[in-house]
Amino acid sequence: MIGDFPTHERLVRDLVVGSGAAAVFVDYDRSPEAGYPVAINQAYAATKWVAAHGKEIGVDGGRLAVVGNSVGGNMAAVVSLMACGFIALARDKEISPRNRLGQVYLVLTLVAAVTALGIFQHGGFGPPHVVALLTLVALGVGTVAATSQLFGRGSHYVQAISDSATVLFHMIPAVTESSTRLPPGAPLVASQDAPVLLAANLALLVVFLVGATLQVRWLRRSLPPASAGPTSGTPRVSPARR
Repeated sequence: MIGDFPTHERLVRDLVVGSGAAAVFVDYDRSPEAGYPVAINQAYAATKWVAAHGKEIGVDGGRLAVVGNSVGGNMAAVVSLMACGFIALARDKEISPRNRLGQVYLVLTLVAAVTALGIFQHGGFGPPHVVALLTLVALGVGTVAATSQLFGRGSHYVQAISDSATVLFHMIPAVTESSTRLPPGAPLVASQDAPVLLAANLALLVVFLVGATLQVRWLRRSLPPASAGPTSGTPRVSPARR
């Protein structure tokens, strides 16, 4: 991948002068030496740091815009979608294809996973591609559940859990790459094979399973109950109570 701070310094400075805003340039590792999703996770980690510690460098961490050009534009979209996923779960208790926030997250997740598969030529098939394929499978199952009755009364549950699983698939490589590369020069973990990372990924899985259980319980309380019709025996959905 061609392009770094020296090649884009003029563009960044022009944006700063023209907008009056401060700019933080993420000097992420580039392909083909660094495969997917290294750069994306570095950009996301940097964005989270600025949001939490912006005052330390004289910027307002509560007012952020993520931008990029060329490949950086796609990365900016992916960083934004990771944030969208957490906001959707916090606000709606699920990532729903029925509202705008959920739709944006799901579309951008699809774009990120599909484009990740195109990096096979850089180093061959590996764990990052497995994550991308699992993401596509989860999106596919969630879409089928949301648009059909293949799973019967469990369709909404399957859709919610499948779409939430994509957040897990974002977080596993994010934790791995952040831990092995940050802080620069003295990373928290020396290798991706370190036992502590395996423990961290297992902890993420446990958190997901606990969250999925709570999500199912919430859906049971919030979804309208189904009851049998008086004569036909077909399901009848009772109106939701206010």
